[in-house]
Amino acid sequence: MSKARSNALHTTARVALAASDFASLERIARELEKSGLSAGDQDDVGFAHYYLGVTHFWRGDRSAAEDEYRKGLEIFKRLQDREGIAEVMVAQAAIPLHFDLDAETARHRYEAALPAVRQTAEPKLLAIALGRLGEVCHYSADYESALGYAMESANTFLALEMPASAGVQFVNVAHVHTLRREYAAARDAMRRARDCLWQKPTTRRVAYYLEMCVTFTAALHQWETAARLLAFVNRYRYDYDVPRSALPPWFTENVERISARFTTERQAELEREGEALTLEDVPEVIARVALDAPR
Repeated sequence: MSKARSNALHTTARVALAASDFASLERIARELEKSGLSAGDQDDVGFAHYYLGVTHFWRGDRSAAEDEYRKGLEIFKRLQDREGIAEVMVAQAAIPLHFDLDAETARHRYEAALPAVRQTAEPKLLAIALGRLGEVCHYSADYESALGYAMESANTFLALEMPASAGVQFVNVAHVHTLRREYAAARDAMRRARDCLWQKPTTRRVAYYLEMCVTFTAALHQWETAARLLAFVNRYRYDYDVPRSALPPWFTENVERISARFTTERQAELEREGEALTLEDVPEVIARVALDAPR
């Protein structure tokens, strides 16, 4: 395979990954693996395993993801490919939190990956690693570290002109502020998240934002609005086939609290009202809720 063709496949793989188009990513990865094996290009084979690992990760197949990442890392270590090693280590670090909510193991893995990431001098990969490290600090209730990592990640993504990725970090910032009852700061972070995410929305990232809307609304005890938003995000995930990973404890708690507030009949009414909402309605709903937030 020519270098030009190899580069083209890598480019299309990155585009598919950014768009959460995992069917295309798998097809491209298998073509890259086949071509790399035929041409004896082990670097392409290593990245094919990495892309396949990402595909399996987001499809919820932990075992297959770990297997592909392991194969990729073995190749990159033999090649002494710093970029490949760093990318796979960051990807591997996501597994314990995503599937088991094991923040401690995830944090150890991200901290182990950071030196390799910094050696690459790749700001995008650094932004990803910092953002994910912020998430695991968030799960561990180390909120100061969580805010610091998330904001550094968001600002790096903005400098790279990647607003959607920055938007995810602003969602994380909003949730930390909500947990600390800093509602004005949470409201402002949610506004920044929406502004960023709406520039180049993907269904997975929008669903993540919507679940933060449920959490924010429940934190303010706006139970009927929270129930409507929960119904809307459930319908959104169903309509766009956006799978859920393991639910974080604070979201599960909110679902239980919402369900306990209403009779079966009233719950059904609120669900129908929520399912009738549109994505364009949600920012206005949140703006109204935020008016009642303590300053």
